[in-house]
Amino acid sequence: MWSQVLLILTLILSAAYIYRRLETSFHLFILSYALLCSILLSYTFILVDQAFFDYAIELTHLATTVLALITLLLSIRLFQPKHLRYPGAYSYVPVLIIPFYIFFIDGGILSDIILISLQVTAILVFTLILFRYQSTIEYGWILLISTFCFLTAAVLHWAVEEDQIINISINLLLCIGILTTSMKYPQLINQNER
Repeated sequence: MWSQVLLILTLILSAAYIYRRLETSFHLFILSYALLCSILLSYTFILVDQAFFDYAIELTHLATTVLALITLLLSIRLFQPKHLRYPGAYSYVPVLIIPFYIFFIDGGILSDIILISLQVTAILVFTLILFRYQSTIEYGWILLISTFCFLTAAVLHWAVEEDQIINISINLLLCIGILTTSMKYPQLINQNER
């Protein structure tokens, strides 16, 4: 319980970091806040911990992952020169996953496969962006810590049977990953936008 409250407080602190550090791209600013609000909503539902909220928790986790993918796609778009950028609407294609998921996914195994593949894709894209651009900012290695934390949290969530200690570990890893990302990722975008 305390680790979830710590995660919620970390999200609020991260929102303040992003507000103060992100200088460009109104879309990225709004998406960052939507991503943090989605995580906040899902962990608030977990604190309530009623069976009614299980599907809502699953959907907010899906929305969080989709918003992370959209944020990463918009980041990639900003890193390109203006004459080579793809249309901004293409960055929002992952939103199409949500209605597909709501209307067509019934089984737990299929929903787990979709969530795992989306999370692995987001972590992979984030890692590739970092390896390409982390040397352009001061203390870029901090973003590697966030990648490690996100990857470890995903592996613990999907590969290890959950108990109280594993849940606390996942929440603490997410706290560290979110804080380090919100501290340095806006600087990476501000430095490398073309």
